[in-house]
Amino acid sequence: MILIIIANIILNLCVGFSSSYALDFETSEVFLSPPRIVFPFVWGILYIILGIYVGMISSEISIFLYYIMMSLNFLWSVIYFGIKNLILAAIIIIGMIGLTLTLMIIEDEGRWYLLPYIIWLCFAVYLNIATIISPNQCRWSTSVTDMEFPMNRDIITNLSRNYDPNLICSDRW
Repeated sequence: MILIIIANIILNLCVGFSSSYALDFETSEVFLSPPRIVFPFVWGILYIILGIYVGMISSEISIFLYYIMMSLNFLWSVIYFGIKNLILAAIIIIGMIGLTLTLMIIEDEGRWYLLPYIIWLCFAVYLNIATIISPNQCRWSTSVTDMEFPMNRDIITNLSRNYDPNLICSDRW
């Protein structure tokens, strides 16, 4: 059982590391948003807790649901940070909450290990939706503007009086 826990902690941390480009975004305009340096620490702790949890569960359906949940977790990072489709990301994270609640219901052993994860997922849904409705939806440091123009964003802004970064980002919806 200890080897299963250690293997899953390592797997979870690798998934988290593979989506570490999450530091390329800014949510400072969203009320209650923590500094972005908080995210890797919180996710690291959550991945360790989840690795312990998966070592405690025994039914094949629970293990299957757990790995679907973790796959969605990885997919959410790709959709949100990579593709920047915030609406699809919100749908995915709501599905993750549903899977987590299902695991809490069907698996007696270690269900409380999922509580910090589900609390963080609920907070992530809030941040995700608040980012969608925020007036400055496009807050990634690598934007379409930066890729299309090799010059500084401030220079582009000064050159064009009608420059609106939200119009640049609107094709991502």
